[in-house]
Amino acid sequence: MSPLIAHSYKACDGTDIAYEVGGPSDGPVVVLCDGVGCEGYIWRYMLPRLTGHYRVIHPFYRGHGPSQDPADINRVQIDDLCADIEGILAQEGVENAVTLGHSMGVQISLELIHRGVFQFQGAALVCGAYGNPLDTFNGSDVLAKIVPYIIRAIDRFPGPVQAFWNFAANTPIAWYVATLTELNPALARKEDFSRYMQRLGDIDPGLFFRMVKAAGDHTAEPYLAQMEIPILVVAAEDDGYTPMSLSKKMADLLPKVDLMVVPGASHAAPVEVPGPINTRVLRFLNEVYRSSSSKKSVSAV
Repeated sequence: MSPLIAHSYKACDGTDIAYEVGGPSDGPVVVLCDGVGCEGYIWRYMLPRLTGHYRVIHPFYRGHGPSQDPADINRVQIDDLCADIEGILAQEGVENAVTLGHSMGVQISLELIHRGVFQFQGAALVCGAYGNPLDTFNGSDVLAKIVPYIIRAIDRFPGPVQAFWNFAANTPIAWYVATLTELNPALARKEDFSRYMQRLGDIDPGLFFRMVKAAGDHTAEPYLAQMEIPILVVAAEDDGYTPMSLSKKMADLLPKVDLMVVPGASHAAPVEVPGPINTRVLRFLNEVYRSSSSKKSVSAV
């Protein structure tokens, strides 16, 4: 695996945005778009294969990892995150790329394509919704209703909430709760999830839930039919965060799409079932960079 080299970009509002770059400098570009709070953990098993052939650019969202918290905590909307990535790509001299998104990163990828600042030749969208994911979280809109109240509580009691947030992220109980509510314990690895939770605990909970709300308020549905580029949609059969039905609907709305269904996997499918997903994503990237054509088909592993 080619080492990832740390870089930084100064956003228009003065926020320092960290990102890392790996792979051959003259290789085709792949931009990794994380889910909220993920900080790249979901690509752990894919990165070694990507960096062997592609120039990989992985931004850290505002308030994530080495990236600075914005002075205005509300500057974490989808447009803010897209503008940061566009600035990074301009700084790196990128002219065209393929975007690879997971969870909220699916919405970021779709918005980047729609904004048209850079030419994207394709997109691989993994375990994510095209919009309003809080309305369907575990088959209910309860999360959409309570997130605004969570944000108000955090703003009113920042100290106690931060203490609880840090405790919850670092307690071993988190793993067992996750296996009961979302992760497939037969497929997930405890060390992968622990890494995610440790990094999540470092994020300001007020920023985290504002970003969650921003994703919940956003939808790309009005312009999906206009995206005339090859797109791979990867859906996990037992994904409770962004149900497979949303991935199938997204595939129906996109004009050039290949839908892959992963049986038994959850929202963390890329670390639960890395082999088949990695193979399919790498094949898709090869097809995109060899040809601009794509056919609509469905495959399962």
